[in-house]
Amino acid sequence: VSGGLGRECILLHGLFGRGSNLRGISRALEPHCRVHCLDLPDHGGSTWLAAASLDTYAEEVSLWMTANRIDEADVIGHSLGGKIAMQLALNHAAQVGRLVVADIAPVQYPAQHAEILAVMARVQAGHCQTRAAAEALLAEVIPEPGVRAYLLMSLKSGSAGYEWCLNLAGLTAGYPHLRAPPSGQQQCQAPTLFLRGGK
Repeated sequence: VSGGLGRECILLHGLFGRGSNLRGISRALEPHCRVHCLDLPDHGGSTWLAAASLDTYAEEVSLWMTANRIDEADVIGHSLGGKIAMQLALNHAAQVGRLVVADIAPVQYPAQHAEILAVMARVQAGHCQTRAAAEALLAEVIPEPGVRAYLLMSLKSGSAGYEWCLNLAGLTAGYPHLRAPPSGQQQCQAPTLFLRGGK
């Protein structure tokens, strides 16, 4: 999704999300920037990769920029998208003009999504015939309606029932690498803002 005019700006969503999740932010920025809401690899309509990691995801964003003739952009990343934005700035410094990182720090995180990945696998294996049946399975582990609604945005109807439009097996296998801190040989020199989320 792209819109607006002016300086290039790329928005990167969080784990289990898709670019359209950030349309509210995009609309607010479009009077000032040309905004691109990307689907990260293994999410939404993007390519599924053989291996999920901060490096492989950052490389895909860099390749997308090159393919779309974007030499430099401001990059805003939320949660996992923030880690990928940091990794992009470390690996491809010339492509990042300014950096905004929201709701994530450059550290190793505990496996706080392991239970969610497991119940998402149960939904996939259960061949749920309705979204309500899928939500009922999620509710056994996820009490927050907002979190369930967020996940259900990535559920689509398939021939054998509802299935995830994200690469659940790849994300599960790559989860330890996605929890890792960004790493690189050089410091990021781009002007950077960290936003700490509260409620």
